[in-house]
Amino acid sequence: MRLSHLIPLVLFASACVPAGGGGGSDDTADAAPDNGGEPIDLLEPEPGPDPEPEVAPLPDPEPPVLGPQACLDADADWDDRWRTFEDDVVELVNARRALGADCRSGGTFGPARPLASDEQLRCAARLHSRDMGERRYFDHLDPDGVDPGVRIRAADYAGRPGGENIAAGARSPAEVVDGWMNSDGHCANIMRPEFDEIGVGYAEVPGSPWSTYWTQTFGFAR
Repeated sequence: MRLSHLIPLVLFASACVPAGGGGGSDDTADAAPDNGGEPIDLLEPEPGPDPEPEVAPLPDPEPPVLGPQACLDADADWDDRWRTFEDDVVELVNARRALGADCRSGGTFGPARPLASDEQLRCAARLHSRDMGERRYFDHLDPDGVDPGVRIRAADYAGRPGGENIAAGARSPAEVVDGWMNSDGHCANIMRPEFDEIGVGYAEVPGSPWSTYWTQTFGFAR
């Protein structure tokens, strides 16, 4: 089984922003609560899977168009199985939140209320998952320097961006949630009681380096 690649990002803590970008803004930094742990840094991806077999090169895609219309277009042609995977991740995340968790260096969390699924957060997550596969990168910051906060706001999210988890290579909702929960920073993002809403985007891009791409976006409802 190939390894999953995982990177968490917390947007509301300014210390989490790497040099040169990566998310966050002044209005979200002020909302940072004291969660009893050190700020979570942007982590490097884990070692990758064995090299993929030779595949025909993909054409260079254009950068994705962001905005409400892009959300409507994506929703209209999103695969039904992908939608089911996304809904399953939300269900699994809320089941974990109900139990509480020890996220090790990320902190210890008691039971937290369930996150509501938000369509605009889901749009931002979907577009990022698909873009990572089509443009063959794996990061919160896309090749044009667009960060999660910009993507979430461009989707017309009514709340405030809170954070993002990404993964690649996982084959099922259970596998990706287990991977996130076994990684301190991702676990903390999932368990943060301050977050109110979630969006999950899953996409398969045949011929791309990891084939399957997952994004979770978190937000503060206004």
